[in-house]
Amino acid sequence: MTKSFAVGRKAIVLAVLSSTAIAPAAWAQDAASAPAQADAPAEAAEAASGDIIVTAQRRSEKMREVPITMVAQTGADLAKAGVTNLRDIGSVAPGVAFTSQGPFAEPNIRGVSTTLSQAGAESPIAIYVDGVYQPNQIGNLFDLPDVRQVEVLKGPQGTLFGRNATGGAILIHTRDPEFNTAGNFEVSAGVFTGSGVKSSPHIASRGFITTPLVDDVLSVSLSGSYEYTPGYLTDVLTDQRTGTIRSHSVRGKILFKPAPGVKFLLSGYEGQRLDEASSVSATTGVSVATQYPDAVLATRPWQVASELRGSVQPVKTQSRGVSLKADIDIGNAGTLSSLTSYAYTNGTVLSEVDGAYSPSCVAVFACITPYVVEFGPSKTFQQEVTFTSNDFGAFHVTAGMLYFHDKSGLSSWVNPPLTNGGLSGDAPYGAPYYTSTYVKTKAWAGFGELTWNVTDALHVIGGVRYSWEQREGHGSVLTFPEVEFGNRPTWSSWTPRISVRYDVTPEANLYATYSKGFKSGVLNALNLSNDTANPETLESYEVGVKYGSSAASFNLSAFYYNYKDIQIQFFLGLANTIGNAARAKIYGLDFDGNVRLGSNFSVRAAASWVPHAEYSDYTNGVGFVGPMGPYGLQTVTIDASGSRLLKTPKFTGTLALNYDADLGNGDTLDANASLYYSSGFRWNLTDRVRTDRYATLGAQIGYSPAGSGARFAIYGRNLTNRAYVVATTLSAEGDTMGYSAPREIGVSIGYKF
Repeated sequence: MTKSFAVGRKAIVLAVLSSTAIAPAAWAQDAASAPAQADAPAEAAEAASGDIIVTAQRRSEKMREVPITMVAQTGADLAKAGVTNLRDIGSVAPGVAFTSQGPFAEPNIRGVSTTLSQAGAESPIAIYVDGVYQPNQIGNLFDLPDVRQVEVLKGPQGTLFGRNATGGAILIHTRDPEFNTAGNFEVSAGVFTGSGVKSSPHIASRGFITTPLVDDVLSVSLSGSYEYTPGYLTDVLTDQRTGTIRSHSVRGKILFKPAPGVKFLLSGYEGQRLDEASSVSATTGVSVATQYPDAVLATRPWQVASELRGSVQPVKTQSRGVSLKADIDIGNAGTLSSLTSYAYTNGTVLSEVDGAYSPSCVAVFACITPYVVEFGPSKTFQQEVTFTSNDFGAFHVTAGMLYFHDKSGLSSWVNPPLTNGGLSGDAPYGAPYYTSTYVKTKAWAGFGELTWNVTDALHVIGGVRYSWEQREGHGSVLTFPEVEFGNRPTWSSWTPRISVRYDVTPEANLYATYSKGFKSGVLNALNLSNDTANPETLESYEVGVKYGSSAASFNLSAFYYNYKDIQIQFFLGLANTIGNAARAKIYGLDFDGNVRLGSNFSVRAAASWVPHAEYSDYTNGVGFVGPMGPYGLQTVTIDASGSRLLKTPKFTGTLALNYDADLGNGDTLDANASLYYSSGFRWNLTDRVRTDRYATLGAQIGYSPAGSGARFAIYGRNLTNRAYVVATTLSAEGDTMGYSAPREIGVSIGYKF
């Protein structure tokens, strides 16, 4: 990290968090204190029926009336569950597994995910922050310091959120400026502890403040976060603590309402993150390093060993961006909106592919150390225009157009210690093997959706999106001139959606939805070859029932997927192969229910059951099998037809208990506990690397003195201290894995006004 990250920009965040006279304190906004926004749901805003207000169909409506399976969690919900990073979102949204391959975020919803990590490659789970699509996988493991609400939409969202929403979409809404002075702040101090863990402090702070500059015309907001831990990993070579995490983020917004029915929202953000805790290691002993007498391997979770400094594999990311949203009320017709955005993302990964320590293995070039990969810079411009009509008679229309342009770079250096001090952990450029590539993506789309209220009880939705995409690759190897690769392919697709909802009572309805998703093709930027992974498509059939009242709500759905041309990638040392698996079939059930038991106690139970998620035709799979040789495992072709999809648990579920009480003098007490269970899943076609079944428990208890705005809390995360695999890098050199964070126990102090 640069000195400016460690000192200068950190000072900006600390200034934000210290901008009041009182100590920073922890809090997500209350349901009662959050005013509704015109273009997005207010945090915890509930209709009289008890439904949360969502924007899953690009307009504000009750979640009960949206004919798709979805999970909506407010900022307060996430704070209670201990969710502070997007990686943890699966613990409150069963059916979602937020895994990663090295630094690449690879979320999985109902079996739909990716194994691709290329320049220009994107996830089939579309992530949006304040309406802006986030294409860069390396930049999508971020903190959630000022979140107002998160909506997880399951199933293809190809009509309204078209780009690469094959398996679903995650919509993140952050807090907007308000026309009254308000804020909330948090500081927490915890310790990672437990069997097999180097005890380590963990400090975090976050805050939000907003104030009007001109009443009802101009207001601003500023939010920020900071996190630091020296690491809970153990370097087995020195028996010392290692694995630093250090991050910060700042977001500012300006809201301008120059006239009735006209609104502009200018947003900007900046963030940097150093993560050494996600380092992978060959804890199962499958590494080419074992063929050499000086090999040292980690043998337990939260242990690491390599030639790199501290035995860790640092991931450094930085991102910044700006967006301008304009909403114009055009009378009785509806609202015309424009969203313009630009984003910059860059990241560097220093890795050691075999996941072990063996200088003699490195000396004969069997172990790749260090392997430096720079992802980026990625520069993305997007322009979207949408029109949302008012109801005209029995009809409602949403329509729009999108233009997308992205240039993503990828450079890699292989730097054996014969030419550089590999133990430094900071390999210089100019290594013996060097590649540099970039991929340009151009895309545009037009979409429209019509809602027809046939009767007071019967509602029909029909929509379609047309997408056109082109990718163009350029790169060079060593000092050779730049070449073009990939042959500039273009792809297009029509993605329809049809939904029927019938209101059995004012509180309950039945629905059925057919939808289709499309994910753009991918070039082989690592090899600079003309190999291409063609676009993948998914057809979804879903039926469900929803109920919502002030005392209880539940959603139950059944789904069936026909998943075609699944994009795949396998690492072969420095090289890789990409392509398509022919097809897969997936079906299962989702359930989410909330019950309020009296005025103080509530229970939420949610589950996702996916009994069938299999490749029905996949004859060209790649696997790595033994025996281990002096240059690694053997690479073989596997017929994986009939085997289960990767990273897809059969069952996931969560149970959350919440208690709130008035102690009689205005003081309040709140307590909650959240239990999450996963049946586990496999990471490769040979079933050698798995995330075994696991359960995690989080809890906290808070006390708020009357009239003070303060809150004091004790919290615990992963109280079961369960180590489960969340990241891998699998290749012919071995199986390497990274683990979840261990048990953390801490305290927080909060203040809101």
